[in-house]
Amino acid sequence: MFRSAKSCYNLAVEAADGVVGKVEQFLFDDQNWAIRYIVVDIGSWIFGKRVLLSPASIEEASKEKIVVKNTREQIQNSPTIDTANPVSRIEEQRLHNYYSWPFYWVYPEDYNSLGAALYPGLTKPYAYQPPEEDSALAEKSLRKESELEEEARKSHLRETKEVGGYSIQATDEQIGHLEDFILDDVHWVIRYLVIDTRNILPGKKVLIAPQWTKGIDWNEALVYVEFDKETIKDGPEYDPSIPLTRDMEKRLYNYYERPKYWEETAE
Repeated sequence: MFRSAKSCYNLAVEAADGVVGKVEQFLFDDQNWAIRYIVVDIGSWIFGKRVLLSPASIEEASKEKIVVKNTREQIQNSPTIDTANPVSRIEEQRLHNYYSWPFYWVYPEDYNSLGAALYPGLTKPYAYQPPEEDSALAEKSLRKESELEEEARKSHLRETKEVGGYSIQATDEQIGHLEDFILDDVHWVIRYLVIDTRNILPGKKVLIAPQWTKGIDWNEALVYVEFDKETIKDGPEYDPSIPLTRDMEKRLYNYYERPKYWEETAE
């Protein structure tokens, strides 16, 4: 269920009819930390080409490989997207139409690319909304069209390799850097940031859930968190060699006194 982002880099990507490339990194949504795409290097087939594959394409994910539903030919002929530049919504629409993937951006913000809640215990069910009156619907449609045009020029996608290494800013001072990400490969979301607190001797690794961050300064390469240095320093230590379990998660959430994403909360 849990795996580090770094452990996935260079994993083989196997299409329905054979290996097509390897995992280079991931693109995540900076609004909710959902994994939106796997960046796949298919350079052995087409020199220097990288393609994006949605979690909607994944058939199976193991320690050795990621198996997808598509054929090698379909992946090799997918729309070309320059991953070195921000990926626009227009480019995403073209890609999703090509593969017949669901449009994740029509889901509520706290849902993943498969239409499932990222935080099941803390998310209200996604319910169908009945049609509005014609006049209200027309006015809302015009506003929505304008918003979509503006949104199409933006990108909320970030590279895991780019953000890895960002400094961590506690409420009082900096406390190390972002070392890795812990991915939930069922819901395809970043569950935890692995923080190396080496700014504090002797230093250790700790986990912080993305919900406990206060924002990211992309220009300064800083991730702001809700806790002070001492709170983080005294938090449960994370050992990458030990698989993360639900008991370890409970200990972490209890320490920070935060609601557990897997438990339903009373209204």
